[in-house]
Amino acid sequence: MLILKTWESKKTGRKNLYGNDLKMAEREQQKIADCFSIFDDLIDDQSRKIKALNLQKKGLMQRLFVYL
Repeated sequence: MLILKTWESKKTGRKNLYGNDLKMAEREQQKIADCFSIFDDLIDDQSRKIKALNLQKKGLMQRLFVYL
């Protein structure tokens, strides 16, 4: 889990994030997005395989009932 460090400005009293922490957060988000992209690709591949197998099944079932 990424924990962002903050510091409080003495002039304004606002809390700010360190620049390096923001860059780390962006890299972490990019890694997560890359993982989700890989998962999407795998799901698409599996969907194509299922469609192909269903088409093959349909063809085999039609051939089976022709010979009966």
